[in-house]
Amino acid sequence: MKKTILLSVVLLFMFGANAQKIKVTEGNLKFLKGEELIDIVFTYDEKMKVGKMTEKAYIKKKMKDVEDSDKVTPEEWKAMWYEDRSVHFEPMFTELINDYSDKADVVYREGIDGAKYKMIVNTTFIEPGFNIGITKKKAAIDLEIIFVPVDDDSKILAKIILINSPGRSTGYGDFDTGIRVGEAYAKAGKEMAKFLIKKGAF
Repeated sequence: MKKTILLSVVLLFMFGANAQKIKVTEGNLKFLKGEELIDIVFTYDEKMKVGKMTEKAYIKKKMKDVEDSDKVTPEEWKAMWYEDRSVHFEPMFTELINDYSDKADVVYREGIDGAKYKMIVNTTFIEPGFNIGITKKKAAIDLEIIFVPVDDDSKILAKIILINSPGRSTGYGDFDTGIRVGEAYAKAGKEMAKFLIKKGAF
């Protein structure tokens, strides 16, 4: 019995340590009340880590890994790494935050006319994960989300951190890094919408 209780406590601790977290770390969300249009911009932190490496070191390693590949050249791999941002990451976040904001009557879109406020979605960490058939690891991301007036990026009205948003670990697309990490962005968009509504921002 004691072993069962101990195991349950350990599992609960492990789950809690790896759970997604969202919290406001600066300012408040009162200014969003009544807003229907939010400009959205995506940035990638200069100090962003990819796994346990800097992004620069990660790209260098992966380019070296594919040097002898007959499927992709190192430069093609590098191009695809950056293209994943506009092809998978950003669209999936935007789609899900809009899908789950229907009841709040708010629309998020890059460059949208008439918006008073901008939401800057800054990526600070990416765990690309992997799937090599016999073993796999989930993707995950950390985001810093900042609200500013559309004409003044220096005036921070609110800052939110979203930690450990998970990407999927099953399915056909799981073998593709872009789709795997993109799912982490989709999850982040969904949870961000729910968080803002729960906090009464809209």
